[in-house]
Amino acid sequence: MSTPSLAHDLALKRAVHAPIEQKPHFAWRDVLANEDITIPSIVLLCPHGEERFALGEVADTLGKALTNVCLARGEKEIFTDTNRAWVTGICRELATNLVHQALAQTPLRLTLNGLYELIEKTLVDNNAYFVAKSLLLNRARKLSVDRDSAAQAAFRVIRRNNQVVPWNEQKVEIAIRKTFLSLERDSSPAVAITRAVAARVQISKLAFVHIEEIQDMVQEELMKAGHYKVAEAYILFRADRASARASGKIDPPVVAAAPVNRSIMARAVPAAMTRTWPMASARAA
Repeated sequence: MSTPSLAHDLALKRAVHAPIEQKPHFAWRDVLANEDITIPSIVLLCPHGEERFALGEVADTLGKALTNVCLARGEKEIFTDTNRAWVTGICRELATNLVHQALAQTPLRLTLNGLYELIEKTLVDNNAYFVAKSLLLNRARKLSVDRDSAAQAAFRVIRRNNQVVPWNEQKVEIAIRKTFLSLERDSSPAVAITRAVAARVQISKLAFVHIEEIQDMVQEELMKAGHYKVAEAYILFRADRASARASGKIDPPVVAAAPVNRSIMARAVPAAMTRTWPMASARAA
């Protein structure tokens, strides 16, 4: 069994989080300029309201995710004919999936999260697991800086640096999805696992829950649902990260934070494009 690579995850995370001005920019949406791709009437439901769906924006999103994967691997040639053709192919397949969904609803009303999930499914169907992970990491980055997107709940999460933050179900789901994708598996079961974890915390009536407790629950729910290999990978990945933190390789040192009221806590690509590279299937086509 292959397990999530901490080294690759860290490299990909650095690429995703790198300042925009330090990364190359390409006109990915232009790859669709001469393409005749049919898309249905779509109403995109965003947190701030309805937006017009544009396939060109999907091409940009895919291209940026692919760029981060290439940068993480040290690739210099990114906006190549092969990569442009790959982005075009994924957009075309996504459009087909949207047409199928629109058969049951016209116009098709799609949440932004639902669109991301459909893009991920299309990537997984094409063995583009690393690009799917890149997309997930970027979503997690946006959640970390957009506090308004955090779901309000009756409890708060204590991070390892003692910072107390709002519970955000989507961030937990993204973390679980990453493990599935690292094992080259469909990550859709992450939705049910996340809901089970959220239900357990809510039933506990805790005002605060530590991030390690949440991760323990994730492991248990993965096992209960029969995802034994994913649970094993999740455990190994946690152990690798704990070792890396202990050696100072990741995460900042613990910082002082406001004291928590303990009484209400109850307790506290070319050469590498074999299965792990997005364009493997595209090149074979």
